[in-house]
Amino acid sequence: MLILVGTAALIIFSFMAFKQWSYEKMTQTILSNTVEQIEVSSADIQNYRLLDARSIEEYGVSKIQGAERIDPDTKEFEPEILNSEKPILVYCSVGLRSERIGERLKKINPALKVYNLKGGIFQWVNDEKPLLNQKGDLSDSIHTYNTSWSIWVSKGKKVN
Repeated sequence: MLILVGTAALIIFSFMAFKQWSYEKMTQTILSNTVEQIEVSSADIQNYRLLDARSIEEYGVSKIQGAERIDPDTKEFEPEILNSEKPILVYCSVGLRSERIGERLKKINPALKVYNLKGGIFQWVNDEKPLLNQKGDLSDSIHTYNTSWSIWVSKGKKVN
């Protein structure tokens, strides 16, 4: 019995490690890394101007505290963003749309300190960091972009 439990635990651990490894590989494959990716604690998030580069529907489900939504296809930015004294941290589901926003910001103002949240909001929620709904209350719901991308979310309540 003990061997069976140990084997099951090893299989589960191996699957979880593989899933995390494949998530990292997937993000490495789709991102060009033109915007530095960083990990930030939920306590340190306040040190950044936080931009959420997801759709209105995604943003409407939940967000990271302090985030302001920016259209992922925008080419024009508010002067307050372009002249931000705080470093800018952009995020989306996994990092692709936020990387594109970061590239545009850096092209317009090369002096800006712009970063991409490593792993996006999916990694944030998988790391069990807090999300807020639109009322500002804690939430465990996360919009998964679509059903295909939902495989990368292992924590929280999936919405698509």
